[in-house]
Order: sequence, then structure tokens, then C-alpha cells
Amino acid sequence: MPRLLFKLLGLAFLLLCCTAFGFLKANALKYRIEALQKIKNGLLTLKERLRLQCGDKSELIRACFGDINKLLQSLTREDKALWDEFFMQFGCSDTKSEYERCIAFITLFDNKIGNLSGQISEQQKLYKSLGFFGGLFLCIFFM
Repeated sequence: MPRLLFKLLGLAFLLLCCTAFGFLKANALKYRIEALQKIKNGLLTLKERLRLQCGDKSELIRACFGDINKLLQSLTREDKALWDEFFMQFGCSDTKSEYERCIAFITLFDNKIGNLSGQISEQQKLYKSLGFFGGLFLCIFFM
């Protein structure tokens, strides 16, 4: 009897862990969109401050984006590559060129956000379902 109880508890724990993993992956998509939105808002602020020529460019970056490491945690490699591409040559040209670069990257990030927003609900349902049914499959397999 105790052996069956431990087996059932283990299977329930396995199902719970797989389902939780699916929900965590679904939430990661939401955090990614939020991080991209914060980056876009930071670029909008940076663009306007460049237009007004408000100070040193390194100070502007700190003022517009805040804690950059926190933003980068939720991004994928492609998002980080786009982020790195923007800052690779930032500060090497005049203010007008930097302003135009900001406009171009705002458009890129806006397109990325728009594409993700259309797919997020389907992908969240997919991750949640895969987590639950994967756990259910493993429970049946280990029975």
C-alpha cells in the first residue's frame, strides 16, 4: 500500500512539474514582449533626447534604458543581436545620424513586437498544452 501511494505521489509530482514548466515557458513569451516594449520605449526617449541634444550619449543611454541587464534576460538571441547591432556603432556619428538610426531601430522593434503579439496567445496555449500532455504521457509511461 505505501509503495502504491509513493508511486501515485511521484506521478502527481511529475505531472505538476511538467505542467508548471509549460506555464513558465508561456510566461516567458509575455516577458519577452514586455522587454521588447521597454526597449522600444527607451529608443523613443533616446530619439527625442538626441533631437533635443540633451547631454552625453552614454548618460542618455543610462537615463533611457535604466537596468539594461534586467531587460536582456527575457530576450532571445535574435533580439539580443538586434540590440547589439544598435549599440555597436552608437556614438560614432553625429547626432542627426544617431536620430535616424533610432527611428530605423524603433521600426524594427515595433515590427518584432507586432509579429509576436499576433502569435503569443496561440504559442502560450501550445506551451501550456504541451506541458500538461507531456506530463500526462510520462505518467502513463511510468505506470
